[in-house]
Amino acid sequence: MLFVDSWAWLELTLEGENEAQAREVIKRGEEEGMIVATTVLAEVYYILDREKGTTTAEKTMEMISGFDHLDILPVTPSIAIRGAQLRRKYYSQADERTPSYADMIHLATAEEVAGCDLLCTGDSDFEDITEVKCHVF
Repeated sequence: MLFVDSWAWLELTLEGENEAQAREVIKRGEEEGMIVATTVLAEVYYILDREKGTTTAEKTMEMISGFDHLDILPVTPSIAIRGAQLRRKYYSQADERTPSYADMIHLATAEEVAGCDLLCTGDSDFEDITEVKCHVF
């Protein structure tokens, strides 16, 4: 099972440089099962609304929700607390690659789901993560 972060959905919708890779990740997720946290939806909606308008953002939410093998998981108290712990672990004022709270919520979600064996992202902040195997595109 894959955790698919906002990178793939944005690349796909915005037809970014890595659109083909994003399609492959989503295709693999359809075959193996995929998860996203509600924070991924918030991030995707916000960026698409800002960049392409509300209609595109809403259509993308419908598209994401339409996948058969996708579980959209809420941020539970245990995920929120674990996300804060992970943020503390990886936070460094001296490092420009400090993961955001949302990133750590994504990691905590992937970590909590049994069978999630890969977090797919375009965010280089995940290169040194050890809790879950990460593929940075």
